[in-house]
Amino acid sequence: MVEPARPPQPAPLVEVVPAAPQPGYHWVKGHYRWEGNHWAWVPGHWRGLTSKPGKLERPGAFS
Repeated sequence: MVEPARPPQPAPLVEVVPAAPQPGYHWVKGHYRWEGNHWAWVPGHWRGLTSKPGKLERPGAFS
């Protein structure tokens, strides 16, 4: 089965970043994800930084 060519990804949406829920959080920007037959926007969100040994999280990194 050959998947048809995807249309180009739309321009990112402009997000208003709300205040962090508390210190130690970083903003993960929104992005588009391919949903089988269209681009779907995944909104940005706050993510807490981890302090688990051996686990490194960077702002904007996917988990």
